[in-house]
Amino acid sequence: MDTLKHVCCLQGNCTKAGVCDCGFNGWRGDRCDVPGCPGHKVDCSRHGDCNAASGTCVCNEGWSGVGCHVPDCPGNPDCNGNGSCVEAPLPPGDDGVSILETLPVCQCRAGFYGVACEFLCEHGTVNVKAQNCTCSPCYHGLACNILCSGIGACSMEGKCICGFEGGRGDYCDRPGCPGERFSIQSLSSCYMNALNLNLFFVMITFYFLIFLLQPLSMNQK
Repeated sequence: MDTLKHVCCLQGNCTKAGVCDCGFNGWRGDRCDVPGCPGHKVDCSRHGDCNAASGTCVCNEGWSGVGCHVPDCPGNPDCNGNGSCVEAPLPPGDDGVSILETLPVCQCRAGFYGVACEFLCEHGTVNVKAQNCTCSPCYHGLACNILCSGIGACSMEGKCICGFEGGRGDYCDRPGCPGERFSIQSLSSCYMNALNLNLFFVMITFYFLIFLLQPLSMNQK
């Protein structure tokens, strides 16, 4: 044990189990006497190729640092500041030694989703697998942050009450006329106003055509 400890202490540490822990700086082998590249446990932390001649790493995409140990995720800063950049889950049957080809991934904070945690789910539930947001009742929009289009209120049953101002539809997002939602009088008034407006334009068009055709009729005589 003393001999092993003496050898290990040159470049690493001897564990209680009686084996050498060579650390990060690039020494490998049972006694930490074989030069390699920096990295956690293995050369380049399994995220790059080791140039044995120079003792330097050539990192895979998504990784940086002298030991290819620093993850680099989408977003600026990483994950847009809404999550942590972490190593992707190991593939099935991983041998613990081979170089990994997986990119680091964003682990988003609660309420955020997307490959770079770029989307907010303010009033809803995030589906991590599908990468989308299911809005809570009465809320809509990409971030589930619009309540009944801003003109209605949410009932105890989770339905938008659009009120008198004229918003219609499940989220009060369709234009309508002022009035109670189920008032026949208000609906008929709305339709009559629209009909009168259409008749007005028809009459204007009719008289305009008469004005244009009158000189032609006089010339024919």
